Amino acid sequence: YIVQAIVRIVQQYYITKRFYGNDDSLGRQAQAASAAARDIAQSEKQSKKETPKSNEPFQSKRVTPRKGSESSSVARRPQAPGKNRTGSLDRKKKK
Repeated sequence: YIVQAIVRIVQQYYITKRFYGNDDSLGRQAQAASAAARDIAQSEKQSKKETPKSNEPFQSKRVTPRKGSESSSVARRPQAPGKNRTGSLDRKKKK
């Protein structure tokens, strides 16, 4: 266990020096890019808050019809999952 712990410490030291040792290292570049992306996202979020809402009516993205509406009066029987749903297919008549 002691040898393994020492190897891990040396390995971590090497990785830290290699990737975060100077300002041109990959780790520093990744940190700078992450900070820049975070700042951009935050500024876009603030600009959306400051934008006044338009007077356009709200349009629902609803897929199913509302309860009690005319289109919901057509009732369909639910079918078990995995069953063949051949009720809507045209079948050839046997002679």
